[in-house]
Amino acid sequence: MSAPLSPPPQGQGAGEGGGGGGLPVPVPAAVVGDDKVLAAAQHIVKSLATSKNAADDMIRILSGFDHRLSSITSDLFPSPGPAAASDSDPEASADREAPDAAAASLAAFDAAEQLIHLWDTTPEALVFEAPEDDAGHYLAAVDVAVDHLASSSPAVSGRAGVAVQLAMARLEDELRHLMLRHAVPLDASGLFCSLRRLSLGSMDDLDTSSEFDPATPHSQDGGGPDTARSASIAGNNPFDDQVFDLVRQEAVDELRAIADRMVRAGYASELAQVYCAIRRDLLDECLNVLGVERLSIDEVQRVEWKHLNDKMKKWVHGVKTVVRSLLTGERRLCDQVLAASDELRDECFVESTKGCIMQIRNFGDAVAVCTRSPEKLSRILDMYEALAEVIPELKELFFGSYGDDVIHDLEGVLERLGDAVKGTLLEFGKVLQQESSRRPMMAVVLEM
Repeated sequence: MSAPLSPPPQGQGAGEGGGGGGLPVPVPAAVVGDDKVLAAAQHIVKSLATSKNAADDMIRILSGFDHRLSSITSDLFPSPGPAAASDSDPEASADREAPDAAAASLAAFDAAEQLIHLWDTTPEALVFEAPEDDAGHYLAAVDVAVDHLASSSPAVSGRAGVAVQLAMARLEDELRHLMLRHAVPLDASGLFCSLRRLSLGSMDDLDTSSEFDPATPHSQDGGGPDTARSASIAGNNPFDDQVFDLVRQEAVDELRAIADRMVRAGYASELAQVYCAIRRDLLDECLNVLGVERLSIDEVQRVEWKHLNDKMKKWVHGVKTVVRSLLTGERRLCDQVLAASDELRDECFVESTKGCIMQIRNFGDAVAVCTRSPEKLSRILDMYEALAEVIPELKELFFGSYGDDVIHDLEGVLERLGDAVKGTLLEFGKVLQQESSRRPMMAVVLEM
């Protein structure tokens, strides 16, 4: 991938009060070669042009290029001696410190505002694809802007609102890009191997046909999506550890840093919308890879027993894999990225996994109400046992007000599957009675 663009260096930022009293805006490190030198020189000139303390600012800027110049400051601008300090009036000193602190705060905001507007001029550039210092500077600028939302000055708070709005739009895009780029590729082989290693069930009764080959992706139309996430990665299996990550760990800290700023700025709902949409799509794709299909009750009723039997076996193993691998990993990811808000992470976990849970629930319900026949008894019993086995684990993942409905729905499916087992047993008993009554009659006929 080619290096992403970084915003070109500019002078002071937009808005009132953004003059030379502020700190120099860091020039993005992605500007290289002669352009970087020229850009830095132009930036220094513009910064000093409106500075009230040009000499002091010049020494401070140049010391960033050569630390030896920092010693010049003490020679050219000596600090007041002890006598002068002791002669000063404490009350007068306190009076001077208050305006100085306000001026420093405004200067910091001016610099932060400039940097946010600077990145906004190149929306195609990505902060977290630029050198690490650029991302750190940008996040620090966002923190300063958020702090000034509560400024006592209407002008400053208004400017801060504009800067924060621009920053949140960018951080939303950055979050989306990072989550998609760093999602761990998932394939059926890796998921089933993870399930084996956790000793969560046997795969021995899986059909050996291509339809049940774990390396074969599944889709509703019978074909596998030709995507990186659906393909098996030879020699780089992400499921080597018993607890695996759904997003590469090197990106988790960056995602959490973005999420923290969005929550603090009051953009939790926008954060949840982006986060849930991305994770929901990826989890739905995992179910597709596992062969757990979306089928209505009518479709289940029309499926021939041979094919329905295969789908029921996939569902049994899919439930265990989803709960013990995918949902456990998803809960961990929510806890890591959305650590700033307990309520938000519970809400996002339920919302992200809603489609996945609904697909499992709907197929279980469809099987529970379909026509009962003796040949289905063993497979329905397998489904009942699989769901009963994972519900206690689901209760540890889904808790609080957001998770209660999920658990209640799945317990309802379990109850209906239990009723289906009982009903199928009754049907099986009727068949046995018919067979036993038919045999004596056949014996009488043979004797005659």
